[in-house]
Amino acid sequence: MLTGVLIALLSNALFAAMGPRDLVLLRQRRSELEDRRAELLRHYGIQSVVTNTFEYVTGAIYPLALALADSPDWQLVFTDSHSLVFVKADRPDPAAVSAKLQRVLDHMDIECSDYIEHDPRFPACARRMAQYWLEGRNRQRAYRMLSLYLSHARDAEAERVFQQLLQAGR
Repeated sequence: MLTGVLIALLSNALFAAMGPRDLVLLRQRRSELEDRRAELLRHYGIQSVVTNTFEYVTGAIYPLALALADSPDWQLVFTDSHSLVFVKADRPDPAAVSAKLQRVLDHMDIECSDYIEHDPRFPACARRMAQYWLEGRNRQRAYRMLSLYLSHARDAEAERVFQQLLQAGR
């Protein structure tokens, strides 16, 4: 299990260090990266992964949890306000992916909110989740996360988007 934790930490640290330009390139190479991630997990015999979902200071979303949630080969067996635990499935279950992905997304909102409650100096995860929800056309969740972010930060661009959400009725 320690190896799984190490892989999760290394993977998360790598993605947290990337800038916006790197993330655009990463999105373009998503299937290649997913294949490489799956290959690394297989190569090292990883059977379980413990991870959180954010780099809290920058708000960067770690892609590992989303990738595991989107895979029928992994089961989400535990979640609390700080972490997720995935284990390799005995039998892949493609039907469970949608519900598992929703649990991870719900966890991300909770993890971010909990972190901000404990250390309000770093609310960037709420801004990033608001962006995520806006991209996914979930205005209500975007509104909630943007409201949380703006209650702890001054950000003219975020305020403008927040006002647009208010005018559109969320």
